[in-house]
Amino acid sequence: FKPHPKVKLVLTEGELDALSVAQSQTKMYPVVSLPNGAQSAVRDIKKHLKYLSGFQEIILMFDMDDPGQKAARDVVKLFPPKYAKIAELPLKDANEMLVAGRGKEIVNAIFSAEAYTPEELKSGTKLLDILDQEDISIHYPLPSFLPKLNECLAEVRVGELTIITAGSGSGKTSFVKELQHHFLRTTEVNQGIIHLEEKVENTLKGIVSIDIRKNLSKVTGWKKLPQVRKSWEEIVSMKDSQGDPRLQVLDTFGCMPTDEVYEMIRYMANVEGCKFIFLDHITMLVSGMAGNIDERKALDNIMTTLASLSQELNIHIFAISHLNNNTQGKPFEEGARATVNNLRGSGSLKQLAFNIIALTRNQMADNEVERNTIQVDLLKCRETGETGAVDAIYYNKQTGCMEVPEDVVFKPVKEDF
Repeated sequence: FKPHPKVKLVLTEGELDALSVAQSQTKMYPVVSLPNGAQSAVRDIKKHLKYLSGFQEIILMFDMDDPGQKAARDVVKLFPPKYAKIAELPLKDANEMLVAGRGKEIVNAIFSAEAYTPEELKSGTKLLDILDQEDISIHYPLPSFLPKLNECLAEVRVGELTIITAGSGSGKTSFVKELQHHFLRTTEVNQGIIHLEEKVENTLKGIVSIDIRKNLSKVTGWKKLPQVRKSWEEIVSMKDSQGDPRLQVLDTFGCMPTDEVYEMIRYMANVEGCKFIFLDHITMLVSGMAGNIDERKALDNIMTTLASLSQELNIHIFAISHLNNNTQGKPFEEGARATVNNLRGSGSLKQLAFNIIALTRNQMADNEVERNTIQVDLLKCRETGETGAVDAIYYNKQTGCMEVPEDVVFKPVKEDF
């Protein structure tokens, strides 16, 4: 068949299908077939792209099984938009239709073939349907000592990635444990904890400290305390509605291959039903990569994967990140406040994170209240657009808990970023 700008061309997957289409529509339209089936469709069509591009349009009548339809979608991308259309058949292929005496439906399929639109691309009624869909977003309030942060974030939602950052020793891990304890005691949501620099014992010890309001790091023989055993047993015995444990803690210390961390997050979400995943910390994932690694590129890949996982699995990932040393003055450990540009490594941390929370503590302050008070800044919130200084929280060394300062000795600053 010679190409003609006013003639349709039907392209089938096999020779018998081509003969079946020709017989059904009495050779009204030219029809050809792939020479090697669906598995080589793209390669073979590339060889004859000039010829196939000379018709009015191409109707792809491939087999209706998964390989055939995947090949059709791949082939469509080789041509200009709306040039190649995909026909749908009620049976497996054109030959099966002809044998069943349904040749007229083959002709109807030619005329009703539609240009392929990726399922991910929404328009028209697909966009309108979103309004009528049930709202399945899940969101939860933060602890009571973070009232302003909770307001600015409009609570926390699944499908997001939150970065928590601070200078060394400023309270990142303690802050995260407060969140873990809060969600355990105030929700029915399952949690997955991946602390790459901490033993499982210390993770549980920190959560139990908050639960019984006693700083166990200052208590000798803490394992023998009755209230410790009671709290420990309650926390690890918590079950969800399916009878599965609500707390999953990864037993590892040090570097872990990055791919294994991703697999663990998938397992926690898909199998254990975890909606909150805590990762401490991102930089350790780079250490888990083999070979000579460019840290910036590695962090780009890590952030892209984590952001994608949060939405794909419909979970909220809390990830701890370190800061660089670019303070241009006093260090972060002495009260310098961070900006998004102080996140260590790659610009992808500030670009791909949904929320960024920074903690600041002057560990060298003469005043003990100030020395143990943490300034909380919201550096980014994609949902609300809010930023700026939010809360001041006091770390009580006796209870091991974070609290609202009783007397306003250290007020949160008012300037925004």
